[in-house]
Amino acid sequence: MSKINERLKEERVRLGLSQTAFAQKTGIHRNTQIKYESGERYPDSEYLTSIDNIGVDVFYVFSGIKSEDKEMYEVAEIELRNGIYSALGLSQDIKNLTFEMMRITEKELDEGGAWDTEAWVNKRDKFISNVLSDRHAIGKTPPLLDVADVNLLSSVIAGLEAALEKLGGVLPPEKKARAVVMLYRAFKASGRVDQKMIEEAIALAG
Repeated sequence: MSKINERLKEERVRLGLSQTAFAQKTGIHRNTQIKYESGERYPDSEYLTSIDNIGVDVFYVFSGIKSEDKEMYEVAEIELRNGIYSALGLSQDIKNLTFEMMRITEKELDEGGAWDTEAWVNKRDKFISNVLSDRHAIGKTPPLLDVADVNLLSSVIAGLEAALEKLGGVLPPEKKARAVVMLYRAFKASGRVDQKMIEEAIALAG
């Protein structure tokens, strides 16, 4: 995705303005506009207000999302974020973690940093990595299915499909996945697939 300075330039071009004309309309020196567009300087709140007044899509400049897509994007983002929080076990901690991130962000901005800089991305990623490694057993929780024998797994899946065809049954994806996990675990000790057991499992699941 493009950076803030690049999207700022894109908006200026969309409005059909040169850097000089754009700077005049926003009350800054052309050199300042050049620094904003090169990423050398970070826009302040007064500048953002002034570019908003001349038709710049400020939300797009900062987020990369067009204003007309903002509402649905925000709804989708909230749902996705909440789902991720829940999956990672962060639901109860998220308020405190958000305040921690706010303090880190404020410090970064006070020191003249910007969200698009590599330094900021590294700080953000390090914070998130620490959260996941220090407070939550991400990567330490045993996976739902630890596949040590790919051939056995393939045989289980093939046997499951054969049983479904024979019995004329249909399983929704989530039930089929659970059946594969259960059967793989059952056959893992012997290393052999029992087709009769698969058919019995399918009959029960159905």
